[in-house]
Amino acid sequence: MELKEIFKEYPLFHKWSAKKKLNSTDLSILTEFKNSSSFRALIEWIEKHPVSHSEGKQILELGGELILMNQSIQAILQKHKQAKALIADFKKLRFPIYTQKQEEKTKIIKKLKLEPALKAVWRQDKDRGVLSIQFQSFSLKDLKQKIKKLEAVYKQLNEEKEKLFSTPT
Repeated sequence: MELKEIFKEYPLFHKWSAKKKLNSTDLSILTEFKNSSSFRALIEWIEKHPVSHSEGKQILELGGELILMNQSIQAILQKHKQAKALIADFKKLRFPIYTQKQEEKTKIIKKLKLEPALKAVWRQDKDRGVLSIQFQSFSLKDLKQKIKKLEAVYKQLNEEKEKLFSTPT
């Protein structure tokens, strides 16, 4: 289906995509469909909810891929009012093993016995998962104490290293 046809059929979506400055590449997933009935619910969800540029791109890409995979997204769309939650559920459906591994890693990080002065987060950096540990030191003595605390964290993580640092498949 051509973008012109989609914009003609969905003027609110056209207005939203222009306002958010989405280009033809951002919307290309929609051109994979013969008619709009397949993705109507997806477009209507975007029209009715506050969605940013990047959230919209993700919703269209993931939702479009799921539809092309013959996955039903209707229940997920009805369940959510927030774009972030919708995207998270789309990712769970689109990438179930990867999502499960990421959730396990987040749980491991949350289980760490961290001092209030240390903050740990599991995050994505391009295609790699990264453990980010942050702290501040106000003196050499304080730095030495924090390094000792980091050593304790290392011991905890070493027990979970297979789960934490293996590549999801």
